[in-house]
Amino acid sequence: MMEPLRAFRILWACLLGVVMMISLLNSSVLAETGWSRFTPATYDTSVYPLTHLEQPGTRLIYISAAGSDTAAELYFWDGSRIVDSSGSPTGAGGVAYGTDPMDPTGPIKPFRRWPYVAPRRNALEDIGTPWDGTSYLAPGEHRAATRYEFPDWWLFKRGDTFDLHQDYLSFARETNPSVSTISAGTLAVSGGKSDTQCQVVGAWGSLGLSRPRFINATGSSFLSRWSDPQPKYITWLSLHFDGRGSDSDRRGGFSFLGQNDEAKGIRFEDCWIDATTGMVIQNTSGWFTLFRCVVTDSYRETHSPHVQGIYYYGNRDSRLRIEESILMRNGFGHGDPMTVWPPSGQQYYDIFNRNLYLSGECENMASGLFSSISMMGASGDQFRPGMRIEKNFFYQGYVQMGAHGGYPSGDGPTGTILDNVLLRFKGSGTDDNRGHPGWGFGLTSGAFGVEMARNIVSSAQHEADQYGLTLEALGWYCYSHTYHHATRSNNVHHNIFDTGSAWRAVNVSDGVDNDSLACSGWSYPGITGNTISQNCLVNARGIEWENRPHESAAGMSNNTVFSNNRLYDSRSQAAAAEGWPFPDRTLKTYMTSLGEVVTTSDGFLEFFMQARQQRKGYWRSRYASRALVNYFRKGFGMTQLPPSTPVVTAPLHLLISE
Repeated sequence: MMEPLRAFRILWACLLGVVMMISLLNSSVLAETGWSRFTPATYDTSVYPLTHLEQPGTRLIYISAAGSDTAAELYFWDGSRIVDSSGSPTGAGGVAYGTDPMDPTGPIKPFRRWPYVAPRRNALEDIGTPWDGTSYLAPGEHRAATRYEFPDWWLFKRGDTFDLHQDYLSFARETNPSVSTISAGTLAVSGGKSDTQCQVVGAWGSLGLSRPRFINATGSSFLSRWSDPQPKYITWLSLHFDGRGSDSDRRGGFSFLGQNDEAKGIRFEDCWIDATTGMVIQNTSGWFTLFRCVVTDSYRETHSPHVQGIYYYGNRDSRLRIEESILMRNGFGHGDPMTVWPPSGQQYYDIFNRNLYLSGECENMASGLFSSISMMGASGDQFRPGMRIEKNFFYQGYVQMGAHGGYPSGDGPTGTILDNVLLRFKGSGTDDNRGHPGWGFGLTSGAFGVEMARNIVSSAQHEADQYGLTLEALGWYCYSHTYHHATRSNNVHHNIFDTGSAWRAVNVSDGVDNDSLACSGWSYPGITGNTISQNCLVNARGIEWENRPHESAAGMSNNTVFSNNRLYDSRSQAAAAEGWPFPDRTLKTYMTSLGEVVTTSDGFLEFFMQARQQRKGYWRSRYASRALVNYFRKGFGMTQLPPSTPVVTAPLHLLISE
């Protein structure tokens, strides 16, 4: 029998080990890297009292499903700690409210309903102002104005669920009991003053809890923001927008429409946008950033064109950056994709619907998709001028960079495509299979000066009988383009195009069809001056490229330069010659390498179920883009990408480097 003292020591060691493990887990949450840090603005009572509407400091407005609109308090920041409306840093029993405004430790008294504390259209109205249900004056209405240019924060309790429709409805009925439905009011706020004095709609509470969850959008929007006044310096932080279970009228979407160039510093960070009608940013000159967001399963119940996870059609001076985000299964129609997976024929792989349709015309090359994941959209992703596509993982049929007819060369390049991995998937057994034809990467419609380098198009997942790269001229023949430029001067080098069982690695489609003959004054722009060199072409069967002119373009020449490309008949032959250690890697082998049990044919559903859980406090690098990209780069003998460094455009976002 073991001596009692020895048994006690062993038990104590085990308990100590458990305590240390819990401590390490907690510290890993606290030390988690890469997130933005936000600091409230300090109050100043030299001119206005602490709770005065013109007090310049941040008002900390806490909201909880268990709160009370009548018993709640406003809180403020004194430069180092939270204080209440009397200026005291302690509450009941002398307990301090704490030094972290997003995780207070003291007896916070939160409000119950967002409409009670939301900004009003009338800048003279404040928290709790009665409201009769009319659209124009709705709290959180799309032209919200209260305390415009003040750095207020609205923080929702982690782990709580908020029914927006019911909250708005109950608040309106306090003034007008006959109100039966609400079609206005969203999580819109007016806007902050500067980069360092922004407005935050975010979360409070322990990072061990899930994001605050919003259901039942009012009208058709979780968030709708127009101009008047211009939204600016706003961050929506750590929120979960859940359209599941809602009827079609309240599934909710997101829209930013008509902003001018004052609309800077609009940011989404750590938000999960799930089963909504997607995000639309259109006809705007605003600057937007999505950082470490998860966008899944945007759809409509009937077959409908143009349903995207993110649809962007900005003005040329606008800016959109999507960084370290994850987009999966967006754009499907005719039923919830979550019901049956893989799709059984009831969902549409539609050519118009996708995870991303970045159709904005950007002139600054500061926009694009960076270190992100785009998987299994209803169609391949499409990008327009000024967009950079760098260090991303795509599990799609194709990725196209077009240019809406192009711009003059003096405007500069129309984009970059660098260090991405495109793992091909081709849909099968669906109503519309056009969305996954397996094209690989494409440059089209006036693309100019694009550098496309160090990308991998792998067909190991699916032997698609298509191309690794396609160059096409402008194909929208009678469309009202400002310019009709050639797809020209693009430099494609040091890529790996594993084309599956195709007979050619590169497709140059140079020509127009008979529809163009009906276009008055049409001048065909063609494909000119492109260089394709130092690439590895697999399964090309000895054919480096193919020119496929349409019948009405007979006799047109193509002067694309092909040089020093290496052609192999098979992946195994290429691996032996190039020294590739693991060119047959797939998404399934990746998931298996993580120790996951994979029962599906390709591993997508297992990845999906893990990646959709990504959030602050539970952000796992193995389900982020860099880990995936590096897994396949290593398989093809390429160097590993270093940790990404998000671009910081404002001093507010102090990002810890990994």
